[in-house]
Amino acid sequence: MGRPDALLYSLAFYSYLIGFLLYILHTALKRKRFGQAGTLLMAAGLVPHTGAFFVRWSSQNHFPLASMYEYMGLMAWMVVAALLYFRVRYRNDRLGVFIAPVAVMLLVVASLLPSDVNRQLMPALQSVWLIIHVTLAALGSGAFLVAFAAASLYLLLEEGSTPSLIPIGNRRGREDKDTPPLSPPQAGGESGRSRRRGNDTGKFPWGDYLAFWVAVPVITALVTRITGMLPTPITDHSAHNLGGSAVTGFAFGTGAGAMYWGRGAIGLGLGLVVAAVVWPLVQRSRSKPAISNQQSAISNPPGAKMFIVLVFGVLLSAVVTGFLVKANWVKLTDRSYFKIFEFFGAMLVISWLLTPPLYALLIRPGGGLFWAGKMGVSPAVVEELSYSAVAIGYPLYTVGALFAGAIWAEQAWGTWWGWDPKEVGALIIWLFYTGFLHARYQRNWKGVPAAVLVVLGMVMVFLSFFGNYFFGGLHSFEVT
Repeated sequence: MGRPDALLYSLAFYSYLIGFLLYILHTALKRKRFGQAGTLLMAAGLVPHTGAFFVRWSSQNHFPLASMYEYMGLMAWMVVAALLYFRVRYRNDRLGVFIAPVAVMLLVVASLLPSDVNRQLMPALQSVWLIIHVTLAALGSGAFLVAFAAASLYLLLEEGSTPSLIPIGNRRGREDKDTPPLSPPQAGGESGRSRRRGNDTGKFPWGDYLAFWVAVPVITALVTRITGMLPTPITDHSAHNLGGSAVTGFAFGTGAGAMYWGRGAIGLGLGLVVAAVVWPLVQRSRSKPAISNQQSAISNPPGAKMFIVLVFGVLLSAVVTGFLVKANWVKLTDRSYFKIFEFFGAMLVISWLLTPPLYALLIRPGGGLFWAGKMGVSPAVVEELSYSAVAIGYPLYTVGALFAGAIWAEQAWGTWWGWDPKEVGALIIWLFYTGFLHARYQRNWKGVPAAVLVVLGMVMVFLSFFGNYFFGGLHSFEVT
């Protein structure tokens, strides 16, 4: 860690970390000075963070965006820059308590990735379009990440929200003016905290969780195994030319003690997809009799909190599984049709361990990390912030990931479009956020439906980002 750029990154990281801790103290103790100090530290950390970028550029003699480490560092830079922008716009330091940890998390994950200085780029990367393509894609992804953080907080707020709770003119006032009281309890004495169905009471929904997130995938794995739908297992990892054959060499561990559980992993991976479809449908049909009016449908959607916790659990499990693959503790089948389901299966098992403690950390009434009584931030402000972040990131991602990427691909590989996994992922992400903005403008989608869409969009961004490590293609040389 003696490299100048690494030292600057470390300085930025500790500045962001201390700033995040000060934001927590500001939110918990309601002391304005802590919030101001946190914002100053975030702004101060942006200086060495920017310096590290230029120092690395000078030491490599090429633009420093040719690896996942560098790409994630620029995403973190965008998150902090967006935090400072929204702090000025809304004049509320409490916003930092849920945006600052995103930058900290990105730098932590980046520190686990290969960070060696690469002074020689392969010919395909020696293009000015690399600078345009990767820079704008990273900045756009960083803005989407801020929107994801805001949408997640919106779903976690204890009292729910209404899309038009605050007039636009009041959202940009001082801190004591942009957090008005939340919506009152519904008629009949039903409070926003106590009389909700299912998992919105603060208790972990063990029944639904075991039935849908555990039993459904296990039953799916057994049914596919009995009916012969699963591929043929192999135990030879030297077979690199499988040509997309219906085989599986998935293994946990290496060497003579490796456990070849390919069929089980694929079955669970298929079950994860089934559970992700069935559980929301059942939850929605179950909640219809309990919804008495449009207000309660918007404010207190059954399952909203469990949904966001599952998303966090799956994303964290995907990161853990990815590093297990990189460390060769988990071996996926090379060029197999079922490779993605092997990954999903391992990810599901890890999520079984992570989801309950995450729920306790985030949702516990009166003490959860994102309890609205502690946050003191209006849901309407958070909802508008999430939309604004998407509006900033969308044009950046459109120009960078799609247009500049296509021009660069034509120069490097002689084709504008080659159905590479990363190209397809970028197109899906762009279409998804296009649909979100259309729903927002034309259909007036706000509140919980819009927040769920933003969270799902960021899940796609994460899968595309980490897909570099697992799915190969022309982008598998550590460039996004």
